[in-house]
Amino acid sequence: MHITVSCRHPFSMMTGCGKGTPIMAVLLKNLYEETRSRYGLTLIAGEKGLERAVNWLYIAESLAGPGYLSGGELIITTGVLCRESPGWLYDFVQGMYKENSCGLILNVGKYIRPENITPALIALCDDKAFPLFTMPWETLLTDVTHDYYSRLFTDSKRQETIDHALLNLVHHRSDLPAVLTVLEEYGYRADQSYGLLYISYSAPADSQLSRRHTDNHISRAAEHLMHESALRGHLCRTDTYCFLLLPQKELHRLNAFGKILARRLQSHFPEAHIAIGIGSPAATLADLPRAFFHARCCALIAAHNRRPVLAYEELGVYQLLLSVTDRGILQDYARRRLSPVEQYDAGTGGDYTQVLHQYLLQNGSIQRIADALYCHRNTINKKVRILKDELGYPLEDTMGRFELLLAFCIREYLQISL
Repeated sequence: MHITVSCRHPFSMMTGCGKGTPIMAVLLKNLYEETRSRYGLTLIAGEKGLERAVNWLYIAESLAGPGYLSGGELIITTGVLCRESPGWLYDFVQGMYKENSCGLILNVGKYIRPENITPALIALCDDKAFPLFTMPWETLLTDVTHDYYSRLFTDSKRQETIDHALLNLVHHRSDLPAVLTVLEEYGYRADQSYGLLYISYSAPADSQLSRRHTDNHISRAAEHLMHESALRGHLCRTDTYCFLLLPQKELHRLNAFGKILARRLQSHFPEAHIAIGIGSPAATLADLPRAFFHARCCALIAAHNRRPVLAYEELGVYQLLLSVTDRGILQDYARRRLSPVEQYDAGTGGDYTQVLHQYLLQNGSIQRIADALYCHRNTINKKVRILKDELGYPLEDTMGRFELLLAFCIREYLQISL
């Protein structure tokens, strides 16, 4: 038996109840402390996992197989099947942990007895930092579900409002003063610096990964890592990407967070294409569109180059290219410098474009060019002479080499759909 008590909603890591007063999302720790006396809750194991965010509430009496939970659920069970097998409760708890639920409440008294809560079960929850609670049978489940649902619903509305405002801001969809007013009401100071981390993900066409499962796991993994790191920020999720917004005091941790998150996601979804981009710092809230654009471009460039994470500060010459809004200018620049050798290759079936590129990358070293192209150095010498004498490339001139190398960089840059 599985009863869904609330809707699925991602939750904010930094929301607010008033201007300049950011608060955390619905954390399991806070939920427990605020309701323990009312419902007779007792934490019996897994205390180290209390910092997890609660996604929604779910009543379950059996395991329905992998993938039926989104992650972050607080589970309640009466243990109606506990009497059928001595090891049922241990297997049930282990299954809920594997489904990335945030904790489990045992409704004890009728079906679950003290002897069912074994030392092995306690040790499992402590080892996995999986919070395990008991609640007396006399507590009415309707009271608990109504209370928790109201709290989660309020938080989900807060999350949706912030998400909507941020998306309008980074995509220039709404009047700037109006958007800033909304965000300031939820604790985001307009004059504060912010950092932005963009997560792009997709699965191969033949992948068995469901879009929903991938989306949910990525957002939950980011949220769990934020809680582990005590990182205060806001995670905004859409159908094709999500981004993490951090306030000024957390900016120095953004790069390390991105690298750890990339490793975790790749280990869990080795067949998925996941790339993380870290944008340039935004001096104020009004600068977030630029930071978002840079972070998104970093993620796309990282994906193109098969890198898990890339920061704006690592882009090199691409920083300059991103500032050119007219891509036609870049196309003309590269075409004028590379078309002679490309036309020569088209007529002869040669690889002189590749030789030219390697000449620039290897700083003119014939031996390194030969090694890179698996050719004899005499062959390379002959082709370099043709590049100089017949095609007129100024390979002895520093500025000429720079312009050619820039043209190759532009050509590669233009292959990326930004």
